[in-house]
Parts: sequence; structure tokens; C-alpha cells
Amino acid sequence: MKEIRAALSQPLIQFLFLGAVIFAVDRGVNAGKEDPRSILIDDAKYAAIAGIFQDNQGRAPSEQEMAALTIQWAQNEVLYREGRLMGLGEGDEMIRQRLILKLRNVLFNRVVTEAPTEEVLRAWFEDNRAKYDRPETFDIEQFQVGDSNAKEEAFESPT
Repeated sequence: MKEIRAALSQPLIQFLFLGAVIFAVDRGVNAGKEDPRSILIDDAKYAAIAGIFQDNQGRAPSEQEMAALTIQWAQNEVLYREGRLMGLGEGDEMIRQRLILKLRNVLFNRVVTEAPTEEVLRAWFEDNRAKYDRPETFDIEQFQVGDSNAKEEAFESPT
């Protein structure tokens, strides 16, 4: 028992014990969280990469092509994450518009509306009829007046 107390009074042992406690707490707190530095290519992502290739080329990729595509996707993901961390997308109007477009697609593609009934459509049309009615039209007849004789002929009364 004396040896254990003597060992626990040593600063090195206390430091190692506290370090182990800190690592254990950190592991317990962050156990379910995904590491932001890891890049995971699951079956769904693998299928999406193959699907893009097939849409562009009209055929399924070979094993060598798929390996190259996977490596290229992972490299692009690294560059994308680093660019975000560096704040390269901030202040860029093109990226801003792209994000707006994507979010609009997400929002509006999930909106489900019922088709209006015939009665609702007719009532709406009657309320807005002025916007869609065509004004009255007239036909005109044009006489070309080029010289003084033609002018007189146009105003002569038939006999």
C-alpha cells in the first residue's frame, strides 16, 4: 500500500493518470461523431459516381476507370473542404447564386400541392378576367395616295 501511495505522489504518474482521464472523457464525448478529416465513400456515393459516368459515357465504367473516378472524387472532396475552411466561397456571387438555386430546388421540389378543382379555376379566371380578355379589334382598309389625281379619285363620288 505504501508503494502505491509513493507511486501516486510522483508527478509523472499524476500527469499520465490525468492524461488518460482526459482522453477517456474526450473519447466518450466524441464517440458518435464523424471525424471531419475522414472521407468516406460508401455504396451510395460509389453508385452515384458510377451513375454520372454512365450518363456521360453511355456505358458502365470499368474497374480501372472506377478506381480513377473514386480517387478523383476524393481529391475533389479534399479541395472542396480546404476551400471552405479557407473561406474561398465567401463573397463570391457565383457560389452564392448556386447555393440559392440548390436550396430553392430542395424547398420547391418538396412542396406538394393539390390540383385545383374546375370550380376554383373558373372563379379565379372570373376574378382576373380583365388580364386575359382581348380588346375589340377593327379591320382597316388603306388607300395609297401618291399624286393629286389619285387624291381626287379617292374623294370622287361614284356616278
